[in-house]
Formats: sequence, structure tokens, C-alpha cells
Amino acid sequence: MNLFAATLSAQSAPYQRLLIPIVPSDNLPGAFGSMWRGELTLFNASDDPVNVYLQVCPPIVNECIPRAELAAHRSIKPGVFPTAASQGAFLDIATADLAKVTIKFRVRDLSRQSQTWGTEIPLGPIAEFRHLVRLIEVPSDSRFRVRLRVYSAAGAATYVHLRAYKTDAISPISESEVALDGIRGQPPGYPSSSPAYAELEPIPPALPDADGTLRLEIEQRIAGEPPIWAFVSVTNNETQHVTLITP
Repeated sequence: MNLFAATLSAQSAPYQRLLIPIVPSDNLPGAFGSMWRGELTLFNASDDPVNVYLQVCPPIVNECIPRAELAAHRSIKPGVFPTAASQGAFLDIATADLAKVTIKFRVRDLSRQSQTWGTEIPLGPIAEFRHLVRLIEVPSDSRFRVRLRVYSAAGAATYVHLRAYKTDAISPISESEVALDGIRGQPPGYPSSSPAYAELEPIPPALPDADGTLRLEIEQRIAGEPPIWAFVSVTNNETQHVTLITP
């Protein structure tokens, strides 16, 4: 069993690890006058306090883990601190507490907050990470800004292979290697507070010229490397409305 598999095995019983894909931050200027903010909210529905761990190294080492305590029947909006190389961060919660806590992450455009409540961003459970991620119905329309985000289940820098197809095609119209920035020199499966990460906008140049919608396949082809997760955000240039395409 490699180190990554051993780490997951050790965590699978007492703890569950979730990916927060976009770390909450202060107002972030965007295109066309938009102003973006992300908010992570956790609600504890039980009669007892619950602890969540917002960085991991791993959960049993309490001295190096920022911990947030959720009081009974209360919600919090905790801060999360990723590494410089990543836009995401990991959250660990005891398996026994999963049913007690509701976790939501939302991004919204403050410049248009009277028009929309924002878009919920799904959290990525490590159990749903795969060596091949397939995303379908990705638009190639110039009215939208299309951004692909890719995450590793660990923090070590790595590479993935990206293929783009017309929706029903067998042969790709574009192929490229994508580097996921992470911690250089770290063993592939070593526990980390943030995932190795890459984002592409626009996606490779061949894509905007394709007709209709596209299918993206992102594959971790290096033997023994941790699995990956990815999603696409589609932002309307006029309204700034965000639609997500997830695995």
C-alpha cells in the first residue's frame, strides 16, 4: 500500500476529508466590473459541539491543525488558509459528525447582489476523486467565460493530461499536459492542507473554435499518483451569472 492509500485508509474510519474548491476570501475584482466573494458556512444541527479541522497534517496531530468548534444548533463562517500554490483547501470532519453538520460554500457577485443570491460550489469528497474525470456539455460560446479547475487529492506538484472532444466525437480536437502547482519535493501521498491545483481560462485554444458543446477528459496517468477532481465554471459576460459543470 502506498503512502497516499495508507493515509486515506487511516482517515477513512475516524475522519472524512472534503475539498473546499475555492477558498473564502475578501472581495476579489473580476471581469466587467464584477466583485466576487466566497463564503463557507457550517451549521451544527446536533445538541453537542462539533470540531472541524481546516488544515490537516494529519488530523491526529492537534498542535498543527487550526480547529473550528461549532456550538450546538449554531452556524459559523470560518476562515480557511490555503498554500500559495493552490486556490483550494481541505476540511476534515469526524465521520461520526457528518450527519450532524451541513456545509455549504457559495460565491456571489457583490456588484449585482440585488439580482442573484450567488452560486453554490459543491465540496469534493476525497472518496469521489478519480484518475479520470469527465465533464460534458461545456459551451464553446464567446458569450461565456469558461474556466477549468483541477485538483489533486494531495499537495505534491503533479501533471494531468487534458483531452477535449466535440460532444459525441471519438477523437479529441485538442490534447495537452497540464501542470498542477503544489509543494515541490513532497512525496506524492503526503498529507497536505491544500491540493495541488491548476486552472485554465480559456481552456486550450482549439476549444473556442469548436461547434456546439464539448466534452473534457482530465486524466491522471502517472502510476501511483493521487486521484483528481475537476469542475468547469461558466460565467455569462453580461449578467455574470455562474453555472457549474461538475463530474
